[in-house]
Amino acid sequence: MNISKNMAASRKLMAGFALVLLLILLEKSIGYLEYVAASSASTAIASFVIAAIIMGVVNALILSRVITRSLNPVMVGANNIRNAGVGYGVLCASGIVTTPGSASAAEEKNEEPPVEQEKENLQEEPEESDRERQSLEDITLIDQLTREEGVAVSNTAPSDGRMDSQQDQLADQKNRIEELNNEIEGGKSEMEECEERLDELTTENEYLKTQIRDFVPLMKSLAEGDLTKRAAKTTDDELGELADAYNDTVENIQALAEDAGVLAEAVIEGKLDVRADASKHSGDFRKIVDGVNDTLDAVIGPLNVAAEYVDRISKGDIPEKITDDYKGDFNEVKNNLNVCIDALNGMLAETGMVGDAAVEGKLDTRGDATKFGGDFGKLVQGINNTLDAVIGPLNVTAEYVDRISKGDIPETITDEYKGDFNEVKNNINILIDALNGLINEATTMEKAAAAGELDTRADVSQYNGAWANIVQGLNNTLEGVVVPLRDIGGVLDK
Repeated sequence: MNISKNMAASRKLMAGFALVLLLILLEKSIGYLEYVAASSASTAIASFVIAAIIMGVVNALILSRVITRSLNPVMVGANNIRNAGVGYGVLCASGIVTTPGSASAAEEKNEEPPVEQEKENLQEEPEESDRERQSLEDITLIDQLTREEGVAVSNTAPSDGRMDSQQDQLADQKNRIEELNNEIEGGKSEMEECEERLDELTTENEYLKTQIRDFVPLMKSLAEGDLTKRAAKTTDDELGELADAYNDTVENIQALAEDAGVLAEAVIEGKLDVRADASKHSGDFRKIVDGVNDTLDAVIGPLNVAAEYVDRISKGDIPEKITDDYKGDFNEVKNNLNVCIDALNGMLAETGMVGDAAVEGKLDTRGDATKFGGDFGKLVQGINNTLDAVIGPLNVTAEYVDRISKGDIPETITDEYKGDFNEVKNNINILIDALNGLINEATTMEKAAAAGELDTRADVSQYNGAWANIVQGLNNTLEGVVVPLRDIGGVLDK
C-alpha cells in the first residue's frame, strides 16, 4: 500500500473526527444561541459559548495535525520494512526505516528506492511541513551511503553500533508516540470540560428563560398602570437583585401616584396651598414632585392675586393696577384685571362729577357713557337715566310751584308718573284744585256781594286744613263787614 494514501486516509479520519466534534457542539448550543441572540442580558454567556466552540474546533484541527505528523514517519517506516522483507533497517530521526535490501531490490527492478518514491509523494503534497521534508532528505542520504559502501543484503543482525543507533531512534520514536498519546488525552480532557461547561450553560439558560418568562407579565402589568403586583425574590443572585429593583420601582411610582391624588383632592376642595412632600422621593422621582409643586405655584400665585383683587373690588376697594410681570394666559388675566380697575375708576370719576354738579344745582349734568364699553357703558347710561327720571318730575314740580307762587294757577298735571313721582303729581294737582276752589269761592262771594246777596258764604266743608281756615276766615271777614252794614241800615230805616 502506498504510504501517501495512508497519510491521506489519516488526514481524512482526523478531519471527520473534527467535523463530528463540531456538529456535536453546534447541536448542543444551537438552541441556546437562538435565545441568547434575543436576550441582551446573556451577551457575556453567548460570547463564552461561541469562544468555546471556536476553541473546540481549533483543538480538533490541531489534534488532527499532530496525529497526522506523528503517524507519517511510522507509516513510512512500516511500509519500507514490509516492501524490503528484511529484519532490520535504518530508522532516521523522523522515524522512517530504510534498509539495504530495500535499496538493492529497487535497483534490480529498475525502480526508485522506497525513499525516493516517498520523497516524490511528499513533494506532490505541498502542505506537508518542512520537518517531514528534512526527514526524507536524511533518509535519502543514508540510502545513498549504504549503496556506495556496497552493503550486502542480508537477513542477519547488523553490527552492534548500528543496532544501538536504531535502538536509540526507536526509543525516540516511542517517546514521541507517548507524547502524542498525552496530547490526545489532554485534548480529550479539554473537550470533556467544554462539554461539561456547555451543559452548565444550558442549565443556566433554562433557568434564565424561566425567570424571564415569569418576569414578563409583571412588566406588562406595570406598563398598563397596575401597581398592585410584586416580584417574588427566590434567590440572592442578580435575578434577586432584579426583583428588588422592580419592587422598589413599583413602590416609587405608587408613591408618586399617591402624592398626585392628594394634590388633586386638595385642589378640588379649594386647598390651593397644599403641596407634595418631595423629600420622600429621590432622584428623578423627586424632580417630578418638585416640578408638580412648582407648576402649582406658577398657577396658584397669579390666581391668588386675581382672587385678592376681585375680593377688594367686590367690597368697593378699588386697588392699584397690577404691575408684576406674568407670561401667557397669566398676563392676559393681569391685563383684564387692570382694564376692570380702569373702568371702575372711570365710573367713579363720572359719578363723582355728576354728584358734584347735583350739589351745585346743575341738574342737567350727565356722565359720558361713550367713554365706557359693555355693561360699564350701560351702567353710566343707567345713572343718567336715573337722574332724568328724578329731575324730570322735579322740574315739573318746580315749574308748577313757580307758576303758583306767581298767581298763575296751572292746569292739573296729566302726565303719567309712578311711585313717589305720581304722589307728588297728585299733591300738586290737589293744590291746584284747592287754589282753584278758593278762587271760585271768592268769585262767587264777589258776585253775590255785587248782587246784594250779603248772606252768601263760601262752603267751608269742601276744604280741609288751612284751606278750610282760609275759607272760614274769608266768611268771617265778610260777616264782619256785613253785620255793621246791617246795623247801620237798621238805624237808617228807623
